[in-house]
Amino acid sequence: MPFMLRKGWSCQFLEPELQTALPLLLSFADVEKVRELARRGGGLPDLESASALEHGIEIGRGGVWLNLTQEQYVKFENEGMTTHALCVTAATNARRKRRHRQKTGKSGAREQSDHHDLRSL
Repeated sequence: MPFMLRKGWSCQFLEPELQTALPLLLSFADVEKVRELARRGGGLPDLESASALEHGIEIGRGGVWLNLTQEQYVKFENEGMTTHALCVTAATNARRKRRHRQKTGKSGAREQSDHHDLRSL
């Protein structure tokens, strides 16, 4: 799981062969969520792994090997597919709203909030 500090902490997920990204990208404002994700995903089996995670956090980028159960992997995969579908739908809806505002001359603003629940891992 590569992670990077860039307007919050972004975590990406790769298939075991490290060539294919799962369609799931998580963003967190709090670095503790990255630590929790690594812990729940079995990515901190020893002191060396924990130290590597902390070093990555200190420099703003790094990675940790997750050791997911089959159930956790399926949840990530399914969440990624759901997130991808929601993003496509949201982008389509945003384009429609933008066109509507352009036609009617109205302006609109909205706030967006992302929340990722790690308790299910």
